[in-house]
Amino acid sequence: MRQYVKLNEDGIVIEARSTMNPGPEGSLLVVIAMDTIECPDIVETESEVVEESITSDPLDMIPPEPTSESEFISPEPTSEFVSPEPTITPFQAREGEIGVLEPMNISELARSYRVNSLLLKRPLSPQPYQDGNRIIIPSCIAGTKLEVFDISGDEIMGVVITQDDGIDEELEFPSVGDYCIEVTSPLPYLQTKLEFTV
Repeated sequence: MRQYVKLNEDGIVIEARSTMNPGPEGSLLVVIAMDTIECPDIVETESEVVEESITSDPLDMIPPEPTSESEFISPEPTSEFVSPEPTITPFQAREGEIGVLEPMNISELARSYRVNSLLLKRPLSPQPYQDGNRIIIPSCIAGTKLEVFDISGDEIMGVVITQDDGIDEELEFPSVGDYCIEVTSPLPYLQTKLEFTV
């Protein structure tokens, strides 16, 4: 089975499918991203050979005893294999393809976005949490939308757009009831939400 994705103009996956057939028009084939590694040929170099002259005198053919191990010279040539450093070319997707760093299922692909030649999992917006009758949304980035819903009354209570980066937003709920807050940071962030009771 092959996997295909369609992206919108922001590089966000809007459709992901797995099929044996060719992908739909405008889709990209998902492939595992691997860097191209080119290894040059191994070069064999021959070490220096110590030449010895042989005379007709048998006594001259008897090698002297080495005084230490370091003085012994082997008359046999030796070879060394020099392996040059490989050349690594970062992954470049071919036309009609897009890479992933590891296999993803269809659900994960549907929650991905494009960064250069790769699909990466979209980050999550800040996760709100409850502290008594307060809801805290940590480290919001500028442009994060906070939507508050009154589940019991079936109505939208309000919408807040954050103006600064890295600010913890706090919302108080003095009235008893069931509520929901949805947190949506700018793309490529995914929405988070919390349903809670005060």
